[in-house]
Amino acid sequence: MTTTTMTTTTTTTPTTMTEAALTATAGATTAPGAFARRALMSAALVAGLLAGCATDDEPVIDTNTPAADETVELNKDLLHRYHVDVWDEGHLENAGQYLAPTFTSHAMVSTLPPGQQVGPDFFAQFRIGFPDLRSHEDVLLGDGDIVSLRWTITGTHTGTFFGVAPTGRAIKVSGMDMLRVADGKFVEHWGGVADQMDDFLTQIGALTR
Repeated sequence: MTTTTMTTTTTTTPTTMTEAALTATAGATTAPGAFARRALMSAALVAGLLAGCATDDEPVIDTNTPAADETVELNKDLLHRYHVDVWDEGHLENAGQYLAPTFTSHAMVSTLPPGQQVGPDFFAQFRIGFPDLRSHEDVLLGDGDIVSLRWTITGTHTGTFFGVAPTGRAIKVSGMDMLRVADGKFVEHWGGVADQMDDFLTQIGALTR
């Protein structure tokens, strides 16, 4: 900052960012009115710098909305819980807790034993035919609102499975489910055990490839 007296001018070294800006703007000797105006302008400039030079072009961050990565993790956790609860532990009655009212499955069952058809007991048939069924979570992936799970089902054919009498055979079948999530619920589905019916039936001797 510059100090002016009637006889001499002494210049001291600026000690702060604000003081440096004021010194550079004001000059060594200036009229009091001009100095005041320039000081105010310099102070405003420094204040802008210290505030990060915020402008209307800066993005507005909504702290109430989960980040994209957090949403993906929540969706993956939903699928993990569904898989463990409904498939691995066999609580089929809990499936509705994870599905939206508008839930739609695009899975297509292409193979069934003669005289059998897909009905509301489709998933229950797996627990009836393989009472000791377990489903292992091999890989769990997520991207945006889509989550997918690769699984491996093991069990023993000790019950009737789509009309096929018990054989006592052990089975091991792998497949994948892909689902879309909206508002914390599954709304669409592709794949799953429907795609692997050939494998289930082949391993219990009901289908020859």
